[in-house]
Amino acid sequence: MDFRQIRGGLRIAAIGAVLLFIFLFFFDWYTIGGTLGALVERAGVSKPTVNGWHGHSILRWFMLLTIIGTVTLAYLAAAGRKLSMAVSPTAILTALSGVTAICLAYRVIINNPGPDSVITTKIGAWLGLISIITVAVGGFLAMREEGVSFSDAGDQVRDAMSGMSKPEAAAPASAPAEPAAPVEEPAATEEPPAASPA
Repeated sequence: MDFRQIRGGLRIAAIGAVLLFIFLFFFDWYTIGGTLGALVERAGVSKPTVNGWHGHSILRWFMLLTIIGTVTLAYLAAAGRKLSMAVSPTAILTALSGVTAICLAYRVIINNPGPDSVITTKIGAWLGLISIITVAVGGFLAMREEGVSFSDAGDQVRDAMSGMSKPEAAAPASAPAEPAAPVEEPAATEEPPAASPA
């Protein structure tokens, strides 16, 4: 296995995926802020924080799937193997990481998980967002390196879907076999009865 074979966009995506894994599980993403946070600090209690995994319910599975998919493609590239799929794997990676990045940006920038007046975003969320964007950009570059455009990926998806929806063509009925000509048995030769003795 030669990790130097992971080149270009896929290498960028793999680096982003590894960083996303680290930030998702080992960095704080959200904490209590605002008036409630100030009251907690005055009480001498450390403010509770959550990482990205515990801070999201559905979105965390998209992030985990993006990490696993990216690392798998990088591993196969290092091993000199390729996936034969109806749709380009890098196009799937680009679409998945792009959708995940948009959803995460909405959660980090616009609508935190929880009341905005209570929840404060920490550095881990911003680093996670940068990491997932890095995966999406790397996936797009890897897709371009393969010579696959978004229109090509769309055609691949349509072909794959149409192939799944079409029933398999029935095997043509074979022509009925002609009846075999009856085999005539040779007529039995009757011997004349033997003459009775006089």
